[in-house]
Amino acid sequence: MAAEWFNGALIIMVEADGSHSVALGTNGRVWTWGLNIFGQLGHNNKHERLVPTQLAGEALGGSAVILVVAGGWHTMAKEGLEASSVIHLSP
Repeated sequence: MAAEWFNGALIIMVEADGSHSVALGTNGRVWTWGLNIFGQLGHNNKHERLVPTQLAGEALGGSAVILVVAGGWHTMAKEGLEASSVIHLSP
């Protein structure tokens, strides 16, 4: 993947399933791409993304993410170390 897709961020984690992918940068930012039939990319719409697209801070509650997971028709992100800090990105 081209580095410019990630705005120069160092990517430390990539998760993928059969239809979409999610990447996590060292800066706690998240990028998603792929099919978006159920809104699993987290961009508040159902438009597919052919290249990695950074999630807006509002989608993640404004905090740095430490873990991402893609599976089936959903994407999840974990902020901080608190047990209640899991964000489900699908509507």
